[in-house]
Amino acid sequence: MPVRWTRFLKFVAIGGIGFAIEASIITLAGHWWALSPMAARTLSFPSAVMATWWLNRKYNFRSQNSLIAEGPRYFLVQIMGALSNLGVFILCLSVIPLFTTWPVAGLAAGATVGLAVNFLFSSVYVFK
Repeated sequence: MPVRWTRFLKFVAIGGIGFAIEASIITLAGHWWALSPMAARTLSFPSAVMATWWLNRKYNFRSQNSLIAEGPRYFLVQIMGALSNLGVFILCLSVIPLFTTWPVAGLAAGATVGLAVNFLFSSVYVFK
């Protein structure tokens, strides 16, 4: 399998780990500390970003870049991906009436675009 596909599949798998981290923190923070999902997200998002950065850095891109330079770049790219995801989701719900009945389709479209943004910019900007 070509290196790009292998790297992409690892990126997806590591993203799945990040999702599991976020889901766990949101669930546990709500249960243990009665935090709202949005309040819990202020804990879960940075935790997942840190974990996925470390995993991608070590196991996927094998980066030797400066931690001080690379960390903020990765976080910025993750925010860009999250905003792209949300933007596509909102656009789908606003423009395609079927998506209001099937919002998971909009969620999938947003997640796909967010993943593409994150992978592209991680490959050419973060772990260059």
